[in-house]
This record gives sequence, structure tokens and C-alpha cells, in this order.
Amino acid sequence: MLASMTVFAAVSAILVLAAVFDVRSREVPDLLWIVMLVIGATFGFSSGSLSEGLLSAVGYLMIAMFMFSPKVEGRMSGIVIIAFLTVMIACYWVSSDPSHLVSALMALIVIGLHFAGLVKGGADVKALVSLSMVYPVYAEFGCLIWQPVYPAGFVFNPVFSTLLFALLFSLLFMIPVVMRNSKKGDSSFNTYVLSINEARASLVWPVEDIREGHKVRIKPKDDSVSVYDRLEKAGETEVRVTPMVPFLLPVLVAFLIVMIAGSPLFMLI
Repeated sequence: MLASMTVFAAVSAILVLAAVFDVRSREVPDLLWIVMLVIGATFGFSSGSLSEGLLSAVGYLMIAMFMFSPKVEGRMSGIVIIAFLTVMIACYWVSSDPSHLVSALMALIVIGLHFAGLVKGGADVKALVSLSMVYPVYAEFGCLIWQPVYPAGFVFNPVFSTLLFALLFSLLFMIPVVMRNSKKGDSSFNTYVLSINEARASLVWPVEDIREGHKVRIKPKDDSVSVYDRLEKAGETEVRVTPMVPFLLPVLVAFLIVMIAGSPLFMLI
């Protein structure tokens, strides 16, 4: 119990720091996620058999390589993910503990959501993948209101619940956008118009670009500077943008609620 609470305190502290970085600059040091993975690997190694602990440590190493190594790109990234999945299946085989499969599946789901453009920020993905490794199931303490029920708890696991409620909480950041637009007769829920100079100085993504001389809608992308340059070159002075939501703040709030009070999803059972 003490070890579990210590891990929770450390992970929570890391998420608090990450949320502060995210709110201030939308940039979060990778070191925070590396520390979280080290904490999780250490706890996992000490709480199971030697073979399970060693395999789990290798799994942590594989996912860390995928997220942080500059040499893991293209085909190599696919090889590392396959190796990670193989190791996590081996962990389940030697321990009969489904939590290893939950970790692997949630990590792959988060990575898939990132490539699909549904979870955009790199730090957001690294946070959720790291949490998937550390918390595939609920801690020994906590869940004071909604107790986990298994096997449903493997589906409504801490990271799935955290992601779902973080997405809901993130909608609160759109309230100022709606209020701003309502004053101008703009019905958009998540985008608004700024001068290009204002956009350059703001924490926003452009959702318009120039294609063949015409302004077109685009998905938010990281190369904002080149988009603004093209717009100005085409004679445009304004651009529609969407705010960079500091998603790690909703993640932090959702994680604390889910771990301390439990997941409200268990009310569905």
C-alpha cells in the first residue's frame, strides 16, 4: 500500500509539473515522462516475479525507445512497436496478469489516436502512453466513490477513463471562443479569427492556408510560421485559428478524480 501511494504521489507531481509547463508554453520536457517510466518500471520490477519484472522492464525500454530515441523512425519504429507488443504478451504469458495486455493495448490506442490526429500534442501522447504503462489497473488505494469492477475494469481502466474525461473537461477551454464569436455573429464553436500578427504571437494553430491562390480550410498543423508566411504573401491580413488547448491540465484533473474517487463509468455497470 505504501509503495502504491508513493508511486501515485510521484506520478501526480510529474503531471502537475507537466501541466504547468503546458499552460505556460505548450512545451513539456521529455525528462518528465522518462522519470515516470523509470518509476513505473522500478515498481513493476519489485512487485512481481523475476521473469515478469525483467520482461516488464524490457517493455518499458521498448516504449521509451519508440517515444524518445531519434534513431527510431520509419520502419524501425514499427519494429520497436512489434517488439514492445511481443514483450508485453510474454509478460502476460509468464504471469497470467491481464494488466500487461491492458498497458500494451492502451499505449497502442493512444499512439493510433495521435497518428489519426485526434490526440495532437506530442507531450499529450507521451503522458498518456506513460500512464498506460504505470496504471493499467486501479491502485490499491483510492476509488472512494466508484469502485472498479473487473473484468470491466480492464476496459474502463484508469487511462481510458482519464482520456475520456480529459476530453470532456477540455471543452471548457472553448467557452471563451464561443463568447468571443457570439459578439461577432460567428457560430463557430472551436475557431475564431485573428490578424496574422496576433496569431503569430498567440498559442493557436491556423486552420486556414493558401492553396492555388485561394484560402482553404486545413487541419491544425505544427508548421504555423510557414502557413502565416504564405497567407501574408497572398495579401491576407486575417486567419481563422483554433486555440492550443493545454491538454495536460485536463489530464491532470481527470487523473486525480479517477484515481481518488474512481471512474464514473462504473455507474454504467
